[in-house]
Amino acid sequence: MAKNGLEEFKEVLRDFRSLGAYIIGGTAGATLALALTNFGPPWPNGVSGLTSLTELLVLVFVFHFWYEKTSDQMSRRMKLALVFLVTGFFLYLYFLDTYTFPFPNTGERWAKGFFIQDDIKPLVQELGGELEALKGAEYKQEVIWKPWSITLVRLTLLFLWLWFFTNLAMFVGTFVIIQRRRKTKGRRAFQ
Repeated sequence: MAKNGLEEFKEVLRDFRSLGAYIIGGTAGATLALALTNFGPPWPNGVSGLTSLTELLVLVFVFHFWYEKTSDQMSRRMKLALVFLVTGFFLYLYFLDTYTFPFPNTGERWAKGFFIQDDIKPLVQELGGELEALKGAEYKQEVIWKPWSITLVRLTLLFLWLWFFTNLAMFVGTFVIIQRRRKTKGRRAFQ
């Protein structure tokens, strides 16, 4: 009897000995590990929970809407997810490096802004850069950058973070479906 995406997804969740279950668990573990390090986005608090929820929703989506696709279609989607995953990762690294700064004493990363306050621009140039001006402003971001641009940086970092993990979940979900199909075909061949 043919299975639908929901039945297959439930079976994957029950089958903790399968490679797919370990990979899905590892994906969630990687999310938590990265969020607990200084690698996660500086905003919002609790991003690891939001990321895990996003990954779960994406996996449900993949199993529901992609389960009936052909192997060729699944392979193309898996390749595309990998391209988006790698691209998202490097874009995230660029934005994390360029638009955040470590807060003194804690090392916690805080977002900069895209646009410097008009009245602060001459001071920033005089002091030798944004970070020197920020130091002089006692690390109050909104003194240096326009508040809306700080929010825009935070949202951009969050979007790129979730983009990376969304594509990771798509890649893993697609891989699991393909591998489970091969496993099922192999069992039928021996029966």
